[in-house]
Amino acid sequence: FVECALFDPVHIALSCRRLGLSSDSSYRFERGVDPALPVAAMEAATRMIIELCGGEASEVVSAGEQPAWQREATLRFHRVRDLGGLDVPAQESIALLEKLGFEVQEKTETHVQASVPSWRNDIAQKPVLAQGRDLPADQAARAAEGVEQIEAESDLVEEVLRLKGLDAVPPVPLPPVSVVPAVALTPRQVRAARARRVLAARGLVETVGFSFVSHEDALRFGGAPDSLRLLNPIASDLDQMRPTPMVNLVAASQRNAARGWADIGLFEIGAGFSEDGQQQIAAGLRAGHTPRYPGQVSTGVSLWSAKADALELLTQLGVSVEGLSATPDAPSWYHPGRSGVLRQGPKMVLGYFGELHPSLLQAEGIDVPVVGFEILLDAVPEPKRRRKAAPKLSAFQPVRRDFAFVVARDVPGEKLLKAVKGADRNLVSDVSLFDLYEGEHVPEGHRSMGVEVTLQPVDKSLTDAELEAVSERIVAAVAKATGATLR
Repeated sequence: FVECALFDPVHIALSCRRLGLSSDSSYRFERGVDPALPVAAMEAATRMIIELCGGEASEVVSAGEQPAWQREATLRFHRVRDLGGLDVPAQESIALLEKLGFEVQEKTETHVQASVPSWRNDIAQKPVLAQGRDLPADQAARAAEGVEQIEAESDLVEEVLRLKGLDAVPPVPLPPVSVVPAVALTPRQVRAARARRVLAARGLVETVGFSFVSHEDALRFGGAPDSLRLLNPIASDLDQMRPTPMVNLVAASQRNAARGWADIGLFEIGAGFSEDGQQQIAAGLRAGHTPRYPGQVSTGVSLWSAKADALELLTQLGVSVEGLSATPDAPSWYHPGRSGVLRQGPKMVLGYFGELHPSLLQAEGIDVPVVGFEILLDAVPEPKRRRKAAPKLSAFQPVRRDFAFVVARDVPGEKLLKAVKGADRNLVSDVSLFDLYEGEHVPEGHRSMGVEVTLQPVDKSLTDAELEAVSERIVAAVAKATGATLR
């Protein structure tokens, strides 16, 4: 008993997906087989059985009808040149199609009409055309007919070019859109690429983490709302959208410390998610201790390193550091007394920096100092494009003087620095904090702040009297703004 059958590709595909089964036979029938093959295959199988085993074959019993697979396609000879860019003679195009089993039905000087062999299910098939519902019926019919003709002809052009050789098709450059090419990267992409270069130049290693974290980890970094919880996570410990890339950096630091690499610097530029939406964040982390050098002991990483990283990144992104202020209201995953928020104005938050909270490090199993920063790249304003003037370089040497002020502990150091700079904007070119001291000879509830002031004369060198006058103005301005006294 020999059976030969032809199965419908659509029904086979639907049954396989419904049952979740796949076989070699289904794989073949899903893609279509030669519809005229069953009769020839039955004859060949019967003849082989008789030749090998002997016997006598009975009559063939058939059921169903052979599908109407007969199709025709028309090729206009000039379309090979128009579509493929290769000028193939008409007679050569016909010969190439006949080699593939196409039979010529009609031939003229301009075109050839050929019947498609039964085994070429990929040629001249009726296309699936998604048309508008409001399209009139007559226009829809004409469009479908035109598409069917164009598709069939394009198939024949492809066959001719394939046999002729695609390497024979002459290369043709695309027409230029303009003399000057358009910008390839968006400002957001340029900013992210620049941030990567800056952070890598500061010795940090880039990481790429999942945007999914565990619900427990997300709770330690500002909360995990149900609206950002995944219903079908890829893993049980990746069921929450991360609020910040700092989650991944802390986890990576813990894994490296467990393998003996506690002193490490990492950064990641990626998305942070909240109920307000998604924002791009450049997060960095330094863990462990500084390297040991001759005459210099190793110390734990400090929040000043994180602040320096954040300020350098903002500077390279075109933000003037002089217009920034630091406030102590950092997010909950930072140490409340050793962290800050970088602001441009009273409302615009550009980032955070500081030591990570001790309870967070304890929960993660980290026993080394860890500092970090986060810059909200989407909040950083685009730098104003202004024509830069030539720098005015003074011919006179700058003068540097140190001042030590005793100020109340709750007075921000930034307020004192701004008071020094505002004492004489024409002469004071730079102010930096170099010392903080609390202890003996300093009143309770106060601290000593040492600042270095750089005075840059422009017209002439400063005399002793002028230097003394500038110093008095600085002391007076600081006392008025902060209530500090000269130590």
